[in-house]
Amino acid sequence: MTVGILLFGFVMAPMFEAGTTGAVVAMAVGLALMGLTYGPLGTVLSELVSDVRALHGKLADLQLRGDLRSLTGPYIATWLANRAACSPSAITFRRQPV
Repeated sequence: MTVGILLFGFVMAPMFEAGTTGAVVAMAVGLALMGLTYGPLGTVLSELVSDVRALHGKLADLQLRGDLRSLTGPYIATWLANRAACSPSAITFRRQPV
């Protein structure tokens, strides 16, 4: 795979100079080589951690992202309202129907 990437590096410039078709082919070949190289990495990394720990990590990440959004949302909205020269009270936060 590494040899293929090395050889692709030599033919990539002429492919881009060939026009739109050459650029599309160069992108397709480059992305395919990158996928073949880094594709198995996800499986290897997931085998390093047990399922229970992985789920705990995902839940903690979800909780942290939710907390950060709820903490920063009103500040960002107020900043945007001040930047748009309207009153922060003009912004209403409505819950979306489920």
